[in-house]
Amino acid sequence: MSKILVILGSLNNIEVSSSSSVANAFLDTYKAKNPEATAEIIDATELNDLALTKNINAGEIGLYEQSVMTKRHALLEQFKAADLVVIASPMFNFGLPGGVKEVIDTFIVAGETFKYLDAPDADGNIAIGLTEGKKVVFIQAMDGFNTGSKDISFEQIKQAFKFVGVNDIMYIPVQGTAHPDMDETQQRIAEAKELAETINYYQHEIYC
Repeated sequence: MSKILVILGSLNNIEVSSSSSVANAFLDTYKAKNPEATAEIIDATELNDLALTKNINAGEIGLYEQSVMTKRHALLEQFKAADLVVIASPMFNFGLPGGVKEVIDTFIVAGETFKYLDAPDADGNIAIGLTEGKKVVFIQAMDGFNTGSKDISFEQIKQAFKFVGVNDIMYIPVQGTAHPDMDETQQRIAEAKELAETINYYQHEIYC
């Protein structure tokens, strides 16, 4: 596994961003163990004009619409080329930040990362994913303790990536970041380093 795609969603710099700190610990450990690995970083907070529009949907493509589609296609190609996707983001109102969700949406394209079936399969699915073999590490920081039923963003991650064929999904929730005595950041940094040491050798479907 040599190509890593990193998606950052925090508005804070690394000195105060728990999600980015955990992600950097993972990446530093991974690259130390796999020196041939390369990483491309997408800062979702700095991307603009990714949203699909009525004109695009209608096939009315001007200069603006072409710019949107070019950006979306470039992100799609980055995802297709990646062996490992690391998403590091805060929780916004129990869900993903809009910019992170918009980036992930560019990965879900019929004929590129999934295809429709002629008829539903035995499980009732009408589509099949085309990106088997990738791994996803989702690192999410939250002020409180909101895993479980409140954790809409983790459900979005699972559903989106499983839809395109990625079943090896690992989750590192970083809870309590607004409470100095309960902040899990250092604990999760240690877990991220441990995961980076083993991720190439085992098939995971674990949700830390």
